[in-house]
Amino acid sequence: ADIPLEKYDGTGTSNKPGAWVMALSPDEKILLIPGMVRGDIVRINTITHQKESYPASDARGTISAMRFRPENGDVIFADSQGISRISVGDQQASIMTQWCSRSVYSVEGISPDGQYLALVSYGLQGYVILLNINAGQIIGVYPASYVNHLRFSADGRKIFVMAKNGLIQLDRTRSLDPQAIIRHPQYGNVACIPEP
Repeated sequence: ADIPLEKYDGTGTSNKPGAWVMALSPDEKILLIPGMVRGDIVRINTITHQKESYPASDARGTISAMRFRPENGDVIFADSQGISRISVGDQQASIMTQWCSRSVYSVEGISPDGQYLALVSYGLQGYVILLNINAGQIIGVYPASYVNHLRFSADGRKIFVMAKNGLIQLDRTRSLDPQAIIRHPQYGNVACIPEP
């Protein structure tokens, strides 16, 4: 039942073998993975195990997170340039938010409802940054060091973080002042909403 895939180039994935970012549709019939060619997204039918046509070269570089929005089937993904949405209707990708200051963050996850994105600041003493995807705004900042993995809870209200000293459970209602991070000389602003 294995599905053969081309060798993924692994750019920006810490040399992890194979595709390391996946998105499964709510009905579990479609699996999305980054393609062999940089910027391509491959759609796999989980029933027939066949690859299906999908908009190619939609991503601008390495995809770091992907997720279906359960209410409408749109796909949200983050890549080297920002956060984009592929709508179910026309299957075209449109950028929602661009990175203002991307070089100091790694994208770590998208909430189950596809509304929020979590970033982790590079460095030893860092932060988990929560973005509202639709607004392109920072809505939460939480201290966490040596983060190597995180997951949202099913309802999106908690963030479980694997950090240096073990598992941390972040309560989204207990954020630091986002303005303090936005004014931070090293981190600066994270996201910009594209001009209409």
